[in-house]
Parts: sequence; structure tokens; C-alpha cells
Amino acid sequence: MNMKRASQKWAAAVLLAAVLLGCFPAGVSAQETADEPGSGWLVRLQEDTVGLLSEEESQALTAIHAETGLYRTEDPEALAELQASGLVDYAEPDGVAVLLEGDADPLAKEQWYLDTLGAAAAWESGLAGDGVTVAIIDSGLNAGHEDLSQANILSGWNVLTDSDDVTDTVGHGTFIAGLLAAGRDNGIGISGLTPQVELVPIQCFSDGNRTSVSYIIAAIYLAVDRYGSDVINLSLGTETPSQSLTDAVTYALEHGAIVVSAVGNTGGTQYLYPAADSRVVGVGSVGQTLGVSSFSQRNDSVFVVAPGEQIISLSHTDGAGYTSGKGTSFSTPFVSALAVMAKDYDPSITAAEFQELLRTTSRDLGEPGYDEQYGYGLMDMAAFVDALTQGVTEQPETGFTDISGHWAEESILYVTERGLMQGESETLFAPERSLTRGMLVTILYRLYLSDGGSAVSAGSPFADVPADAWYAQAVTWAAENGIVTGITETSFAPDQAVTREQMVTMLQRYVRFTGGTADGNPTLLTTYTDAGNVAPYAVEAMAWAVEQGIITGMTADTLVPQGTSTRAQIAAVFQRWLTAA
Repeated sequence: MNMKRASQKWAAAVLLAAVLLGCFPAGVSAQETADEPGSGWLVRLQEDTVGLLSEEESQALTAIHAETGLYRTEDPEALAELQASGLVDYAEPDGVAVLLEGDADPLAKEQWYLDTLGAAAAWESGLAGDGVTVAIIDSGLNAGHEDLSQANILSGWNVLTDSDDVTDTVGHGTFIAGLLAAGRDNGIGISGLTPQVELVPIQCFSDGNRTSVSYIIAAIYLAVDRYGSDVINLSLGTETPSQSLTDAVTYALEHGAIVVSAVGNTGGTQYLYPAADSRVVGVGSVGQTLGVSSFSQRNDSVFVVAPGEQIISLSHTDGAGYTSGKGTSFSTPFVSALAVMAKDYDPSITAAEFQELLRTTSRDLGEPGYDEQYGYGLMDMAAFVDALTQGVTEQPETGFTDISGHWAEESILYVTERGLMQGESETLFAPERSLTRGMLVTILYRLYLSDGGSAVSAGSPFADVPADAWYAQAVTWAAENGIVTGITETSFAPDQAVTREQMVTMLQRYVRFTGGTADGNPTLLTTYTDAGNVAPYAVEAMAWAVEQGIITGMTADTLVPQGTSTRAQIAAVFQRWLTAA
């Protein structure tokens, strides 16, 4: 394939998008269903330069979200040509996403969880979702079910077939929809949590529980661009971290959506995305005794828990049928219902503000304070709606309403008092939000200045770092001094989440830049079962950090080097590092 180089800038992307999209609606994937979910690659084209492709060349790419330059290809030769041309911002394998349902149980006799959650008291507020749109990115919907006869169901979209046929052949999406929008007090079936909400079924699964991550990404953009969704329910997950998925979540949040996702059903510590993105509300499961479900994931992606066992909802094969199931998939719409109520009461409420309300009103379970089984506790519908409608209570002396009792509270106060970190707002620190590349270099730059270093002028070589960005000077300084490199020669990716191994590598480089010693013995890592997962470039840095006590394992025998770092974790790391120095 011969690539035609051109001098045109990003404006030429309009022409490219037209060639690639053909007759498909803007913002909707035009790709055909791959033989195997997860095959192919996701490709983000550079924002400041783009090639004009021939018709033959354009056939190698299909648009996921042309407006932001995201495409997909299954042609390795085409990918190699694009990368060699310098037109690619980044490329990554398409992953596999799975629906996070559990095994079916005998039909439940009643909705035990309504009394447990204080649903009746919450419903007295009248916040039933009127005027609020929730996107159910799932397996479709049985819109003909009797208990959805009065539901507000918008014409959804099937990204697998690029059509409006969202017939549910799996049952998962219909189950989710029933929990949210089944009729209440209509004399039939079950009681939906928010029966007046507008449902948007966006189908990404068909005849199974596996699909390509690219379909999920396309669905998120579609939920925002076409439907203006206020809430996005993702009862699914992928084990593979993806910058493209992170970008899609960022896009949704920037457009005012609240994103809620299941944490996973293996009962282990494995992260699933997008729940592992701290900006997303990750939901775990409890049973009727309020003990954490054996299948519910145990890691710091768990923000809260909700009922996830013996859950009854609607059947996709019968217009008057009901079924029951278990899984964090079915815990997720309970939290989405609270997001719907919040948007009903205040359409301008942000995801961070919603998380804060959810944190302060959830019922603490397990160990006192935050823990990785229950998160901040069991969601409480009555307490949440009361706080929502009556206003947040008195703020603690720290000024941050979201760190009282948090395991990293002392560390957060340490770094904020020294000016190394700031809150996301005057009242929110957002301890569980992912640490980004822009944040980390800024913290290091502030430390450098506080130790007498000289300020630099913003003059970043990276196209995605505007000169007036809050992190611009820090990026320039860090790049000039070898503390960090770009994702490509022209892209820094300031909003990309930092992994644990990336974090300690930057710290090690900083120590050496400032004249310190930061050597590590790799044999120290052999006590961890996942030591082989540490990238070669990060082995010595990880060994140094472990030896110095700067980081500890996520469990007694795992490092989880590719796990994303949170703002709370980096605060703890800096406190350990600086107080030990």
C-alpha cells in the first residue's frame, strides 16, 4: 500500500471522515462484526496532521469516532504504513469485553432489596427520572414486555449491525432495563427504580456475552453525541487497559454524563475496565445478608456495593415472563438509578459531585471506612435522596468532604499542606480518581520548585499540551530533564492514567535528576507472583520503590504493576518517600 503524504492539517480530517463513514450516521461505527471479538487494532490519528487516503487505503480503516480521530483496522500492513508515516497518535489492540452476569438462580419470590435500600422513602421524593436519559450499553432490549408497556424507550441503535434493530437475544440488557424502568404500582410484575426515565438501548452483544471493546467505545460516543445521555450504564468489563476506552469515558464526563460500571465477577483482585477508572463509579455486589458476594471483585475499583444476588427482573423471551439472576452486572443499575435521581433533581450535577453524595450516604460495611470489598459501603436510596434534596451537611475542618475516614487521609493532608497536590474543587479531593500523567509531572515540578529549583517557561514540543494548560510548564520541565517522555514524539497524553510501574519509574528518574541514588535489586521482586508482569524498563525502579518502602504490594504476594494509580495512592507514596528521605 502506498501512503500519500500531505501537508494539510487537521481540517482535512473532515474529508477523511467522509470517505471512511460513507453513508453511515456520524459518530456511529461502520465496522463489520469481526469473526472473533477483540481482533484488530484501534488507531488514533494525529490531531495536527492527517494523510489523504486513496479509496483503496480508506477501506483498511473504519471509523469509531471520526470527530476525535479514532478508527479501527484489522490490516496489520495498513497499521504499519500509518505508523511509519507519522500520522498515528497511538495504536493499541482491540480488546474483549464481557457481560458481567452470574449464574441464574430459581425465580425470586420478592424484591428483598427494596426495603433494604429504603426505596419507598426515596420514591416519596418523586424523583422517578422524568426527562433524564440513561444509555444501557448491553445486549439490546425486549421492548414488548408487559412491564415496559409504559416505559419511555427511545429508538436505540445496534452498533454490531449499524441498524435500529436492538432485539435482545441474550437477555442481559432486558434484565438491566427492567430494574430501572419496569412499571411501578401498575398491578403487574416488578417495581422499577426510576420508571419515568428515558431508556436508550445501545446493543453491543448478540448471541453471547463477549464482544470487541471497540463496539463499547463506539457506543459510549454514540450515547453522548446522538442521545445526550445523562447516565451511562455499563454492566460489562474488559481486563485489558485501553487508552481509547479511557478517552471515551473522558469524552462522556466532559459532556456531563455520569458513568457507572460493574467491577467484575471472579471474586479476585483483577481490575476490569472501565470500572477501574476512578472517575467511573465501580459497583460491587452483596447478598441478602449484606455480606459481600463471593463472586464480587476485591480491589480499589469498588466504589460502593449494591444488591447482586437473587435479583428478579424481566425475561427477554417472553412478553410476560420474569427471571432472576446474580452478578455485579445486576448491582450496577441500582447505582445508575441513583444517578438518574440526581440528574432528575439537578441536571447540572457532575460525576464528581455524584460520587461525593454517594460516598457520604452509603452504609459502611466491613472494615470501618473504605475497604476493597465493600468500597464506601452499601448504597442507601433513602439517605442519598435526603442528602440530595436537603443539601450536604457541615464540612469537616480539612475543607474536603470526601477524605474523612479515608485510609489515606493523613497522606492527603500531608501533600496538600505542602502545596504538592490540590483538591479537584474547594470541597472535593477525589481520592479514588485516577492519577494522570499531567498530574504526576505537576506534583514533581512543584516539589522541584519547593526545593529551590528554577521555574521554566511553557514551550512543550507536544501537540496535545497547550501553552496555557495548567500542566504545561511541568511537562516542559519533565521532558527537558528526562523524567518523562511522550507517548510519541508529538504526543504527551496528559490525561492518560498512570500505572504503578510508570509512577515509580518517574520518581526514580526524579531522584537521579536531583543527584540522589535510586538503585534497586530486582531479586527483591521474586517474592511476588506477578513479578514477571513488570515491564523491563521498570524492573529496577519497582525494586527500588519496594526496597525503600515507597510502595507495597496490592496484596501480600502481588504487585499489580499495570494497575492504575489513584490520587490517594500517590499522596501516600509521596508521604512515605519524603518522610523517609
